[in-house]
Amino acid sequence: MGSTLEQRLGHINWNDFDSAKGFDSNEIPRLLVQLDSSDTNAALEAAQQLWNVVSHQANVGSNSVPTLPFLIELLPSVSTEIQSEILDIIYNFACHARMCADRAESLSLTGWHRDLATRLIEDRSVLDAFGHADDQDLIEWSELIGVELDVVADRINNGG
Repeated sequence: MGSTLEQRLGHINWNDFDSAKGFDSNEIPRLLVQLDSSDTNAALEAAQQLWNVVSHQANVGSNSVPTLPFLIELLPSVSTEIQSEILDIIYNFACHARMCADRAESLSLTGWHRDLATRLIEDRSVLDAFGHADDQDLIEWSELIGVELDVVADRINNGG
């Protein structure tokens, strides 16, 4: 029998990861669970708080690496509005990976930065699928993410 989302989140030592702008990574499990809430307002509030913890104003921390697979997992089960919020977070992850690939601001595709970039590329088909969604916001997020990941994948494939 598979473990629940809460159980899987509980197996991660969130203290081991830094966050965007010093937010508490220990908030991530609660926020991820709330994303899947039937209460739209609670889910939306969780998405906005999660954005701050993992990608505040384009500052991405190492907590993005364990968070990404859960965001990908939740995408099919949440409302369109929450999907858009999740894709916004993932877009920030993709922009960070692109900055690393471009070696901007003393960043590079090493360590957790490379792990994040690799995971994003591995999940590319899931993200690209939103390019065929019925919602224009989802289509636009998918396209924006794709532009960033094209560059990242090219840099990784060419030894970047």
